[in-house]
Amino acid sequence: MRSKAFFFITSFLFFTLPFFSVHSGFNGGGDDPTFPEEDAGITSYTKLENVDSENNQEILTKINDFLANSGTVEETESGKYVMGTLKIEMKNENDEVIFGIYPHIYADANGWLAAYFPKDVPASKIIQWNDYSPEEGLSPDVLREAVTKTAEHLEKDYDKPRYYHFAHPGANRLTVVTDTVYNPEREDGEFAKTNFSVTFPEKGIKEASYSIYYSRELGSVQQCTTELLVGEKVVHDKSSSWCRGDEFVYSPFEKNGDIPFSPGNQHTVTFKARGGTDSTDVRFGVGSVFVYSEDE
Repeated sequence: MRSKAFFFITSFLFFTLPFFSVHSGFNGGGDDPTFPEEDAGITSYTKLENVDSENNQEILTKINDFLANSGTVEETESGKYVMGTLKIEMKNENDEVIFGIYPHIYADANGWLAAYFPKDVPASKIIQWNDYSPEEGLSPDVLREAVTKTAEHLEKDYDKPRYYHFAHPGANRLTVVTDTVYNPEREDGEFAKTNFSVTFPEKGIKEASYSIYYSRELGSVQQCTTELLVGEKVVHDKSSSWCRGDEFVYSPFEKNGDIPFSPGNQHTVTFKARGGTDSTDVRFGVGSVFVYSEDE
């Protein structure tokens, strides 16, 4: 059976000087910072409207209760801030929850609200595969979904979420490339494959990571194998005898601390997939996430 491939690009603008750092936000209302900048990595943040000293404790209490019911509450200080996690459900094609992702949530008395992953978590964790369409691209990412769900629970207006990466303060771009292969079952045992080429500016790439998923339409006894390469270098190679899509992959491209994308040179990223031999509508995909600097 012949395979089909789809290719889609999404880009986000990073703010090299985080708005909250220069407008008295994310600091608990004083000179003692409370947002964990040393621990945070990729972050999506917004400013809630109409938050003042008369209602901020009520808002923080609502966020505390929301996180207690939909995630965890990790740290709080009355009248200053709340920190915790929020469960974002990852589902299959039948709308069944297969696992959860837990971005960290921070909210303070000034109305700042942020969702972030720790700096040791690859940026590819933001990829939201729920309702993914190869023809239309990804849904809003996991961090933006977390910010939106929290803000909407409060029934407060808020600014459009922005992005920042605390581990890479010089980065001002994030690009997600999704590559998808349909029907990779091959009687000859060969891989179906797709690829794209990418060149980064001289300022260089700060982080490269990926996420791999596959649909759960395969039978549980079928073998599935996925490979990801940069040039001739294999960065991912995994086989599963269950092939049920219960776990997605989130990992950095780098090997031994080296990112295999040198600035100014063209690199080809190749994704290969192989399923069983049954005539099922199988879909394998990879999302590549690049954090880098570019002249504005």
